[in-house]
Amino acid sequence: MSDDQIDGFNAWAEAVLKVVGVSGMSEEQVIPTWPEGVDGPALTVGMVRAAHARYAGGGEAERPLGAVHNGRVLMGGLENNYDFVCVTGPLRGCVEWAELQRCFTAMAEYIEHPPAQPKVPDGWKTIVQMNTDSYEGWCWIVHKGRVTEAYRDHEYRYRFGRHSQNVYMTECITYVMPWPYPEAPAQQGGGHE
Repeated sequence: MSDDQIDGFNAWAEAVLKVVGVSGMSEEQVIPTWPEGVDGPALTVGMVRAAHARYAGGGEAERPLGAVHNGRVLMGGLENNYDFVCVTGPLRGCVEWAELQRCFTAMAEYIEHPPAQPKVPDGWKTIVQMNTDSYEGWCWIVHKGRVTEAYRDHEYRYRFGRHSQNVYMTECITYVMPWPYPEAPAQQGGGHE
């Protein structure tokens, strides 16, 4: 989406969410967005709230509970309202359909009941917290479960040394402890690099 489209969506979403707040609509309630007689996809309050959080940059986006609800409704409708047939017979006997349902159920459970985030050890920051910090210098990092020392430059890259060409992939770093650190942190699965 372009910046103008995002701005337009955010303005619309803020108006919708203002009405939702006044009227007390639930997160699963469908917002009437389609003209009479047009059968468009259902858009719930929860879906609008999650999209607005993502596009407005208001922190972490909410879990897509509306999408989970709609997915369950649509999958049930496909199985019960249509005469889809595969090689083995009706859709409900198809191996691929059973696997799709199993995969969707696993994703839905993860979205509805996400695992608890581990507590960040004292003195450490998550990589997300560090990305909002302008810190440049030496730090301990937990990289792929191992603790090592690295240099963080002004472009948020982590290296073995200040001028090293070996740059760590930040998605593999879980925690960072900027200098000065009290002592070498305990190893988390494999020794010191």
